Amino acid sequence: MPLDNGLYTIQNAYSSGFLKNTRVDNEVLLYDNGYADQSTVFKLKRIAGNCYTIMLDHTTLRLYVAEAPTATSESGDIVPGPVVAMSSSYSEIELQDAQAGTFRMGSPCSGTYFTLAKDAGNPNVEVAAPDGQSKDLWVFIKRIRLSSPSAPGSHKMIEIMLPSD
Repeated sequence: MPLDNGLYTIQNAYSSGFLKNTRVDNEVLLYDNGYADQSTVFKLKRIAGNCYTIMLDHTTLRLYVAEAPTATSESGDIVPGPVVAMSSSYSEIELQDAQAGTFRMGSPCSGTYFTLAKDAGNPNVEVAAPDGQSKDLWVFIKRIRLSSPSAPGSHKMIEIMLPSD
């Protein structure tokens, strides 16, 4: 389902000590709570609308989007995507150089693209559809930590299915 006009938030796990893409196996990305130097997990949520999970590979700058996915922890619990034990607050961020580029967005065959641009005065993401129409998405940061506060050395592995390329 393509994204419609409206306000969205992007939650960003880009911070050392958070998630790392550990391996890819049959279109499943496995993350642990090690680092975020290889990939970053985003969750895109339309206010009063649908939720999407976004995975941005910082090496290839490719962005993967799936609508309202779920994931299974190593204990077998079903969790809503990668958003586990997150802070309840948002804060705006400036886009970093590594986050600049044009990415595919929407369902695997939608062909919708959007461009990330670093502009300190305009913390938006411009969305450009194939027909030339564009819209903005607001960018917010939200941390994701998978370590258990009661057992700091423990962590949960999250599996996230990627849409086909």
